[in-house]
Amino acid sequence: APGVSDPSAARLADGSWVMALARSQGRGGSILVTRSNDGRKFKPIAEVEGGIPELSAEDDGSLRLFASGPNGITSSRSYDGGKTWFGEKGRRVKWRGLAADPSSAADQGAKLLFFKTILPACHDPNQLQ
Repeated sequence: APGVSDPSAARLADGSWVMALARSQGRGGSILVTRSNDGRKFKPIAEVEGGIPELSAEDDGSLRLFASGPNGITSSRSYDGGKTWFGEKGRRVKWRGLAADPSSAADQGAKLLFFKTILPACHDPNQLQ
């Protein structure tokens, strides 16, 4: 799809795939959610607000979508394979500067979330923590 970047994919229990992509083309920042039965051809199924996406398949069969947003990282949940999304209250990460590019992982039952930050007083945007 034109104007998309930063893909994140998750495989569902039925073997199909859901992929989220950052979409910036004339939309001010949104996430395009797509689905595929074979992992090769994806069709759009939803569009949600947010920045850089990270998808996570949860133990209960739902999907969690982390997204860069103003002052931190937010999350949404889908219980129907990515067609509809419900914003979760609060922020997963609150940050006084930029917190972006979330990446999730599981380790021995623990859920981990990695992200980059830029301090508000940072004069050089290449100085990342």
